[in-house]
Amino acid sequence: MRTIKTEKVGKQNDGRRGSGRSRASGRTGISGALEAVLLIAITFVAIGIVAVYFFHVLGTNQTSVGLEVAGAQLSGGAGVLTISVENTGSAVMTGLTLTVTPDAGAPAITGSPFTLVGTSGTVTSIGPGTSYGFTETGLNPTSGSVSGYTYTLSLTATYATGQTYTYQTSVTAT
Repeated sequence: MRTIKTEKVGKQNDGRRGSGRSRASGRTGISGALEAVLLIAITFVAIGIVAVYFFHVLGTNQTSVGLEVAGAQLSGGAGVLTISVENTGSAVMTGLTLTVTPDAGAPAITGSPFTLVGTSGTVTSIGPGTSYGFTETGLNPTSGSVSGYTYTLSLTATYATGQTYTYQTSVTAT
């Protein structure tokens, strides 16, 4: 019978658990748990940096929409509404519809809603930061005079981006 002698190749085991490195050599390593914590922390920092960059880029590329009514006046006897609108957004306004709604007790107005901007409107578009004045003459009350009555003006703007924005204000007829 023949005997085969085997020999261990690799690190020596002195009976203690660990990396097998000798304290006498002066080399120490980071424990596995500490390595995992550091790796997770570095990953979260990297994700945070990417998220800040992504949301910054996303925020600067968005267009805003908005409009402001600089002034509105309704002449009760003549049925004429004069209104000044400013595009306060960063997109081109391609449509603007005005709906005139009587408050309680006020006579209704015929012809509402009115198209102010668009293919059948006075102008086809209003650029960002631009103001435009409109005069709408077809505001005939269904009965009597509108003088002294208050009306709600609802302006719905459509933008080249496909977004819409609604603005409401009121005007009392003089």
